Amino acid sequence: MRAFSKNEGGAWSIVGLGDGERMLAFDIETTGLDMEQNRITCACAYDACGVERAFVFKPEGSRRTDHPRDYGFGGGWGDPEEFMALLDAAPRLCAFNGVRFDVPFIAKQWRAPDERVGGWMRKLFDPFEASRTALQRTFPLERLLHSNGLQGKTGSGLAAIAMAREGRFDELADYCMHDTRVTHAASSLPVIALPEYQRPNRRSSARPMCQTQAPRY
Repeated sequence: MRAFSKNEGGAWSIVGLGDGERMLAFDIETTGLDMEQNRITCACAYDACGVERAFVFKPEGSRRTDHPRDYGFGGGWGDPEEFMALLDAAPRLCAFNGVRFDVPFIAKQWRAPDERVGGWMRKLFDPFEASRTALQRTFPLERLLHSNGLQGKTGSGLAAIAMAREGRFDELADYCMHDTRVTHAASSLPVIALPEYQRPNRRSSARPMCQTQAPRY
């Protein structure tokens, strides 16, 4: 578990990975929150050493019939194995709510074996999960970015669902990649300021956790 600290004003922070440690940030977009019924529509990976890859996956019922633009992998529809190979090769990983959403969704959707998924989990830094586990405090990515003076999100998960359904894959890839880049920026800070506690808003559009317990690998 990473170190937490609390200042005189009562604000919490967590030790980040810092710029000196190479890591790969990743994020996915899906057609919904149900790992049994919904599908991954986009997966992005980014590090500060030249990796910037977006993979799009055409969902059933999409209005788009042509191939999307070249996102850095030669064009066409994405290859799940190629994306997962990036996770395998990275010395460290970071994601926001990756422990309870992204990784389990990838494992379920693309039938990744437990041994492979366990390798991702052991090297994954997830500030959302760290705060939830140690402080019983959760927050959307937008608030974490604001607390650290970083550029905010460009949209919402609900908007991303509509982008995929309407065949707006260029927008979807850009949105997902932006979230991936800002997650990398936040995780690269030497100290990450955590947002002040707020009571959960039942009307919030923030992507919730899909499981009550973290998966074990």
